[in-house]
Amino acid sequence: MVSKNDRLPRRTSRKAPAAAAATNPFDSDFSASEASRQSRGVVFDLDTIAASRRAMISGKKPAPRAKRPSHTSTSQPRRSSNTRSHSQSQSRNRTSRKVANPRRAESADIEMGNDREIRERIRTKETQDESEQGFDIDNPITIEDRVKPTYVDEQASESEIGSSSSSSQSDSDDSSSEDSDDSSYGSFEDKQKLRKPYVFAVLGMVSIMLLVGIIALSVVVFGGDNGEDKSPLLPILTARQEALHNIIQAIVDEDMLTDSETPQYRAHQWILYEDPLGLAPASGASKERIIQRYVLAVFYFATGGGEKWKTNNWMIGDECVDEWDGIGCTDDGVVHVVTLNNFGLAGFIPEELSHLSVLEHLILKNNAELVGSLPTKLGKLQSLRQLGVYNNNIEGTIPDQLFEATNLKFINLQNNDLTGTLSANIESMARLETLVLMNNRLTGEIPFGGLSSTKIKFLGLSHNKLSGTIGPMIGVLDKLEYLYLDGNSFQGRLPSTISQLTSLKSLNLDENDFDGLVPTEFGELTDLEFLSLQTNGFEGSIPSEMALMTSLHNVNLAQNALTGKIPDLSSLKELRNLLLYNNKLSGEIPKTLFTLNKLEILFLSSNQITSTVPAEIAQLKGKLRGLYLSDNELVGTIPEALCELQNLEALLIDENSFQGTVPACFGDLQQLRQLYLFRNRLTGELPRELTELSWLTGLGLEENDFRGSVPLEICSIKEQNENFDLWADCGGSFPDLLCPCCSVCCPSLDCQ
Repeated sequence: MVSKNDRLPRRTSRKAPAAAAATNPFDSDFSASEASRQSRGVVFDLDTIAASRRAMISGKKPAPRAKRPSHTSTSQPRRSSNTRSHSQSQSRNRTSRKVANPRRAESADIEMGNDREIRERIRTKETQDESEQGFDIDNPITIEDRVKPTYVDEQASESEIGSSSSSSQSDSDDSSSEDSDDSSYGSFEDKQKLRKPYVFAVLGMVSIMLLVGIIALSVVVFGGDNGEDKSPLLPILTARQEALHNIIQAIVDEDMLTDSETPQYRAHQWILYEDPLGLAPASGASKERIIQRYVLAVFYFATGGGEKWKTNNWMIGDECVDEWDGIGCTDDGVVHVVTLNNFGLAGFIPEELSHLSVLEHLILKNNAELVGSLPTKLGKLQSLRQLGVYNNNIEGTIPDQLFEATNLKFINLQNNDLTGTLSANIESMARLETLVLMNNRLTGEIPFGGLSSTKIKFLGLSHNKLSGTIGPMIGVLDKLEYLYLDGNSFQGRLPSTISQLTSLKSLNLDENDFDGLVPTEFGELTDLEFLSLQTNGFEGSIPSEMALMTSLHNVNLAQNALTGKIPDLSSLKELRNLLLYNNKLSGEIPKTLFTLNKLEILFLSSNQITSTVPAEIAQLKGKLRGLYLSDNELVGTIPEALCELQNLEALLIDENSFQGTVPACFGDLQQLRQLYLFRNRLTGELPRELTELSWLTGLGLEENDFRGSVPLEICSIKEQNENFDLWADCGGSFPDLLCPCCSVCCPSLDCQ
C-alpha cells in the first residue's frame, strides 16, 4: 500500500474558459453558448481522469521612362567645302538634319574647277547673304541668338539625340579644316570671329548632354546613396497616377513608399499601375474611396496575401461589390467589418488600418504566423466596437493608445505573447464590457480602480503572470458577470466585498496562492453558477452558507486544505458537478447528496472519508456518469446499489478497504469505461459477467486477494481494443491470479 504521504497530488488538466456575456455575430468562437458551457463547468474527460488517477498514485513598373524630346538647330554654322570634306559628306548620313545649306552645291563646283573668278563671285554673294540676314562679321551675334533649338519629334529617342550631336560635332571639325584650306575667304581673324560661336554652341550642348547622362547613370547604378538605398527611380507619372500618389503620400511616410520591400510600396505600385478598377479622382473617385482601397492593399501585402493565405479573392474587382473574403461593407460601399478566421495570415498588422475610419469590427483570429505588435494607431478608430486579435502570435505590450478607441465594447487578445502590464488608462473606455487577455505573459496588478469606470461584464485574465492581491475595490465592479483569474500568482485572502458582485455568474480563481477561509459572504452570490477555487491554500471548513447559492451548477474546491465534514447541499438542485478531491475532509458521505438528481460528477477522492457507501446512492441513477471515491477510508462490501447507476462511465473505488467479492451485477453497467478496484481487500473469483463490459478501456484489479484466472472473454475485449489497460496480480513465481492478456502483472517493476 502507498501511504498518503507518498501520493502525488491529483490535478485536473483544464483549458482556460472562453465565454462571453452576449452573442457576438462576428465572432462565432466567442458566443453565448460558450458562456453557457462554462457556466455548466468543465466537461470532464473520464478517460483522462482515470488515467491520471493511476499517475497520481505511482506521478510579401514603374511606367516606362518618358522619352526625351529631340531638338535640332534651326541654323547651321557656315562651312566651306573642299575635296576631302565633300568625300566625307558622301559617307555621312545627313537625312536627320532639318536645315539645309543653300551653298553646298556651289562650293562643290569651286572645289572641282578651281576658278578664282567664280570664287570671288561666290564670296561677294556670301557677304550679301550675311548682310541680308543681319550678320555683322566683325561683331558676330551671340550663341543664344544663333542656335535656337526646335522640338522636332517629341518621341525621338535619346540615341537619335546622341547621333545628331555627334554629327554636329563632326561638321564643326570639318568646317574648321575646310576654312583653313581656303585662303580666299577674308582674313583669318574675321573667319575666327564668325566660327567660334558656333563651335562653342555645339560643344556646350554636347557637354550638357554628357553631364546629364553621367548623372542619370549614377542614379541608376548607385541609387543616389552610395548603393545603399534600395529605392527605385521615381517614374514619370500620368495625371491620374500623380493624383493618386498625392492622396496616398498624405497618409504614409515617404520612406515607406520608396522602399520596395515594404507592403506600403507594393500597395502604392498596385493601385497606380495594376488596380483593375483604375480609380481616378478626376473621374469621381473620392479621397476616402482611394484610401480605403490602398489600406486594404497594404493589409494584403503585409499579411502574406497571394503567398500565404489559404483562400484569396482579394485584389480582384471591387472589395464590396465582389465581396472580398472577410470584408463587410455598408450600403455606401464603405468597409466596416474585417474578420479573417484561420486564414493563413502571415506577417504583421499594418498601422494603415487606422484609416478605415468607420471600421466597427476587426477580428483576426487563429493565424499562427500573424506576428509583430498591436498597431498603436488602432486607437484612432473611433467607430471600432469589437477588436478580436487572438489565437495568433502577437507580441509586445498592449499600447496605451488603444484605450483612446473609446467606443470599444469588446476586446479579445487571448492566446498571444503579450507582455507588460494592464494600464490604468483603461478607465477611458467607458463602454467596455468584455476584456479577454487569457494565455499571455502579462504582469503586474489588476487596475480595478480603472475598470470601475467601465461597464465591464466579462474579465478574463487567466494564465498570465499577474500578481498582487484582490483588494476591496473589486466590489465596485457591480456589473461583472464573468471573472476568470486562474493560473496567475495572486495571493492573500479574498475580500468580503466580493459579495457585492451580485451579477456574478462565473468565478474562477484556480491555481493561485490564495489562502484563508472560503468567505461566508459567498452565500450572497445567488446568481453564481460556476465556482472554482481549485489548487490554492484555502483552509477551514466548507461554509454552510454555500447552500444559499441555489443557482450553482458547478462547485470545484479541489486541492486545498479544507477540513471538516461536507455540509448539507441538498438545496443546490441545479448542481451537476461537485469536486472536492485532494482535501482533508472527513466524516461520512452525506446522504443528502443523493437527492441532487441532476448530479453528473461526484468527485470525493483523496480525503479522509469513512464508513460505507450508502445504498441511497442508487437515487443518482438518472444522471451520474462519474463516481470517484478513491483513496479514502471506506469499508464494508461493495454495495449492489451501484449497479443501478446505468449511465455510469467511471467507477473508481480503489485504495480503500472494501472486502468481499465483486458484484456480478457490474456486468449490467454497459456504459462503463473505467473500473478501478485495486488496493482493497477483495477476494474470490472475478465474475464472468464482467465480459459484458465491451466499452472498458481500463480495469485495475491488482493488490487484492483474487484467485483463479481472468476470464478469457475479458481477454477478447483487449483483442478488440488495443488501448485496453488491464492490471492484475499475475506476477512473481507463484501468481495469485492467472492472466494471459494483462498489460501489467504485479508484483513487478512496472507495477510500482
